[in-house]
Amino acid sequence: MAKRFIDTEIWKKKWFRELPPKLKNTWFFLFTNCDHAGIYEVDLDLMNFQHGQKVTEEEIRSHLGDQIAVISEDKWYLTKFVKYQYGDLNPNVKAHQSVLKLLEKYNIDSKGLLNSYEPVQDKDTDIDKLKKKHKLKKDVGLKSITKQMLVDLQLIHKRVNVASEFEKFKDYLASKGKHYKDYHAGFRNWLKSEFVAVDTSAYETLARKIKMNEQSVERAKIEKQIKDEEIGGPPPEFIKEIQKLTRKTNVTVKE
Repeated sequence: MAKRFIDTEIWKKKWFRELPPKLKNTWFFLFTNCDHAGIYEVDLDLMNFQHGQKVTEEEIRSHLGDQIAVISEDKWYLTKFVKYQYGDLNPNVKAHQSVLKLLEKYNIDSKGLLNSYEPVQDKDTDIDKLKKKHKLKKDVGLKSITKQMLVDLQLIHKRVNVASEFEKFKDYLASKGKHYKDYHAGFRNWLKSEFVAVDTSAYETLARKIKMNEQSVERAKIEKQIKDEEIGGPPPEFIKEIQKLTRKTNVTVKE
């Protein structure tokens, strides 16, 4: 079942407000029965049956002429539909590609509907970021699950004691003689399985502490950098410029 965006302010718009009641119904019928590119296959008999009032093609063209373009005898195009439903069309977006194909099929100019956006990329999930951070590869062994990786997983799975679950995971592998090509993926799936004990409070606190510790370490690095810069004095480039300006005088500038 298709869903459409609708302007909740439409009842205040002058063009809509001045329509006779049966033409208001007609507009909603067209809006909800056109395809995803705003193209309506004309069927006045069905339209009149659906809203129980007779509306002629002449009435529709007279009252909705600014909203509808006639493609052929049996095809109409809702001129503002695409812009309102999608904004600017992007040829790199799959949902927009089919719209552009339909517009092209019926020789509808899409220039004013296009944008110049770069190809859309999905945002990285927490797991995607984790994979990039640890540069995970195929056939990674159990020993490659480091303490830092466990810390990062703890930040994602806030209601689970990740370190404890890792020990259980290793015991399970040993008892069952189980092996994985990718132990990282195996352990991530373990954390989402029914074997895992979930705590609704304790490990949220633990995750916050880890995050705060990371922020403290980063803050300490920045403070150290600032302090080192202060101790080191002005940069060499600044010293050289001062020396040039003071050569004609007998002022000595210490580096």
